[in-house]
Amino acid sequence: MRHKPVSLDPLKDKIEYQHFTIRLIPTIDGYYGFDILRGEKLVLHQTENPLPNIRLIEKADAYLAAKWLINEYQKSGHFPRVFPPGFERQFHSSSH
Repeated sequence: MRHKPVSLDPLKDKIEYQHFTIRLIPTIDGYYGFDILRGEKLVLHQTENPLPNIRLIEKADAYLAAKWLINEYQKSGHFPRVFPPGFERQFHSSSH
């Protein structure tokens, strides 16, 4: 079954977290992705699904994934390319 592509408001669909801005964007397949900015500088542009076989179908899940990436960046100085196994179990709803 096809899903309805996400609808976003660029002025409202963003949050501040740990001195970063997480701005939701649509992925190329019509789910949620995100940009992570530090000040005005774009530091991560996530337009493809960051987790294999998982779709970010809720805003809360996209924010959760972005927050995890920021936390890992603050520990190591770089954004990880993969999420830990089972990460998706934290999501509010997941589509496998």
